[in-house]
Amino acid sequence: AIRSGVTLLTTHITETLMQTHNRLLPILICLAVLCFGANAHAALFCVNSVAGLNFALTASRDNGQNDQIDIVAGSYALNASGLQFISSEANSISIFGGYNADCSQLTTAVTSLNGENINQVLRVLQGSMSTAASIHIERITFIAGKAGTDGGGRLLAISQNGEVRIESNRFLLNHAENYAGAIYINTGGLITLRNNLFYL
Repeated sequence: AIRSGVTLLTTHITETLMQTHNRLLPILICLAVLCFGANAHAALFCVNSVAGLNFALTASRDNGQNDQIDIVAGSYALNASGLQFISSEANSISIFGGYNADCSQLTTAVTSLNGENINQVLRVLQGSMSTAASIHIERITFIAGKAGTDGGGRLLAISQNGEVRIESNRFLLNHAENYAGAIYINTGGLITLRNNLFYL
């Protein structure tokens, strides 16, 4: 009788532990996904003004994350100054245009950045030696940019070793005093130019 009681008690404890384990396992899996997934997350910005775009570019410089800046479709006059991103972090920067009001989906409308023949439209400098410090710019119309001796009237993109991808953009009526009126790219990594339109 004593052995039977011990056996029943042991069986009950084993079943209880198994039930507890089964309940905890999904929780542990979720925690693992959250912990390991956190490092893969990128900072995502949705902007609809020049001020918002400047804020996103500034915040992306040293936040320790890969960054994606989505720009709502529309025309943006840069007025007194162009746009600038300068970072030494080993993280990527992606700037995409053509989004709807809350950046939840792409539209057929255009995102235009206009330098008004005064400023270089966009300057992106990745100072890190890491190949992870890549630059990706897509679906933006660069208009009437002007640069001085460093070139790249519409867009200047420099990465030490990261990939530079310039895709599905339009470069219209831009110029530079020295060279590369439309776009200047310098990197030790791969350069991808795809489906861009240039009209000088």
